[in-house]
Amino acid sequence: MSIEVNETAIEKALKVWPVSSQIGQCQEECAELITALSRYLHRSRGSEDEVIDEIADVFVTVAQMAKLFGESKVQRAIYKKIGRLAERLREYQDNNSMCGPEDPTAAVSFDVFLRPTPSNCMKYGSR
Repeated sequence: MSIEVNETAIEKALKVWPVSSQIGQCQEECAELITALSRYLHRSRGSEDEVIDEIADVFVTVAQMAKLFGESKVQRAIYKKIGRLAERLREYQDNNSMCGPEDPTAAVSFDVFLRPTPSNCMKYGSR
């Protein structure tokens, strides 16, 4: 996933508002995303637009935090986390696949985790 960020706006925000305010804003946006996701789960997909809006708010404030704490450090941490996720997915597939090797659906794909279907709910669990 690649999302363009207006670096000038991020840098200006960090100069205009104190660090404590920026961190507090990030905390608030993360809390609002948690709330939106909870509503999404309990309303049977009724608030997707709210979730998307909160994801955008979190993304902007996290971009500010990355700038504040060091973008290269954050990038290294992201690569490390994605590497661990890929390893867990491989282990999960190796240890828990209920499909035979001849079954083309046995390969793990990220959309399995995003949109469960009847064919993959048995294998990966439902939402």
